[in-house]
Amino acid sequence: MRKKIVSILVIILFVLTIIVKIGASKNINNVTCTTESNKQQTMTEETDDVIEKTVTSDDNVPDISPLETAQSKDSQVNGKLKISIDFNRSSTPASNQYAVWIEDMDGNVVKTLFVTNFTSNGGYAVRENSIPTWVAHAKPSDMDKTRIDAITGATPSTGTHSYIWDGTNDDGNIVADGTYMFYVEGTLYWSSIVRYEGTVSMGDTESSTLDVKAVYTEDTEQNRNMLSNVTADYITEN
Repeated sequence: MRKKIVSILVIILFVLTIIVKIGASKNINNVTCTTESNKQQTMTEETDDVIEKTVTSDDNVPDISPLETAQSKDSQVNGKLKISIDFNRSSTPASNQYAVWIEDMDGNVVKTLFVTNFTSNGGYAVRENSIPTWVAHAKPSDMDKTRIDAITGATPSTGTHSYIWDGTNDDGNIVADGTYMFYVEGTLYWSSIVRYEGTVSMGDTESSTLDVKAVYTEDTEQNRNMLSNVTADYITEN
């Protein structure tokens, strides 16, 4: 009888031990699940907070309205300069050379619109009177072949020829508004040279016909009609 009681107590103790272990295991699992759940919730909240800050933060973004953008674009006048000349090709030597170019008010060449092939490709070195003002200011000896080719053309045929300055420099960048000089220089015959010149105000809001002045280096009629009727017009597109 005593042995039976001991056996029953051992069985009961064994069962209680198993029950305790099972309960402890469930508690551990619950704690683990709860901890993982809390971590995931915390990470989700932090991620949402970062996303919200990224989307809503505009500290470094300038406040520019579409109206202001449109007004900025419209405030720039798209003015162009059109220079037209009557060219009469001469049959005499040491003639038929001319250039058309733009300078700022400090005498720096902004852009060459056209220069005849002989002069730009080394003719200035063998004939010092070949459009000498352009040579002295533009310095073709310092230009590479790509730049020379971009501004050079063959001696044109007799007729009216026009050249457009779109307000950019030789590098293609838009120049600042202000006053600029334009020139048309031609070698009429050896040392006989004519230079037409005038000023244009880039940024003006109205189109206008500009004054052009002619300066001759020699009082001679030889080939004087090589370059004539030079006109300049400032044209706005607004």
